[in-house]
Amino acid sequence: MEGTLVLGQVAQINPQDIAIALPNNLTGFLPLTHISPPLTKVVEKLVSDETDEKDEATDVPALNSLFTVGQWLRTVVIENTMHASTSDKTETKHLELSIEPELVNAGLQLDDILPKTLVQVSLSSIEDHGIIVSLGLPNLSGFIKNSALGSYAVENMHVGQVFLAVVQHNPKNTVVQLSLDLKLAQTQIKDVSDIGSLLPGDTVQCLISEVRAVGAGGKVLGMLDATIDKLHSGSVTIEENQTVRAIVYNL
Repeated sequence: MEGTLVLGQVAQINPQDIAIALPNNLTGFLPLTHISPPLTKVVEKLVSDETDEKDEATDVPALNSLFTVGQWLRTVVIENTMHASTSDKTETKHLELSIEPELVNAGLQLDDILPKTLVQVSLSSIEDHGIIVSLGLPNLSGFIKNSALGSYAVENMHVGQVFLAVVQHNPKNTVVQLSLDLKLAQTQIKDVSDIGSLLPGDTVQCLISEVRAVGAGGKVLGMLDATIDKLHSGSVTIEENQTVRAIVYNL
């Protein structure tokens, strides 16, 4: 349904959109206009220039320069026509997604931005010693040092590009230090200021209360009902009253 937050992985990069692999063998599509506000402005300017018949060109980065196959992203469903009834049999039914930090981070509070947790960011500017990124939150920006860019090279980065990043230190003076090395995100979320602050990709402890043929059910943070599909438990044996480490993929 619209507004659902889901952890996804880039499966295919097309000229105008990105195919995102979602849980339970679903695929969603990310259009160029729902990546980040800076990129949307570039696209809108391009359309405006074409309408005004101006000769001055506006560059839109190729999607394969912004994303890599296998990259993990937090997504939010903005349109779902999978189950919509229509008399037009030629109409394609699909899940349309957004990865804009302003949307996927909307439930985050300042107290939830803790070391080794994940946040989604978009690149605002490239500086001498690193990059400034937007979390889509008021009065808070992020900084990633050149030494914390992981596998990314600053010369290949573009304003508006979106990443999952790891918090390195608590926010200080409206700035939070981040890293693009996702291996650093190992901290389990033990408490949140609001249940809306829990996001796909977060690592949590789940107390198993029921084991079924199709998976298991339990509680996260002692208050949120959770399910673990058999498909996502792999070969791990799960028993009642067991506490397991799990990754949130859908809210």
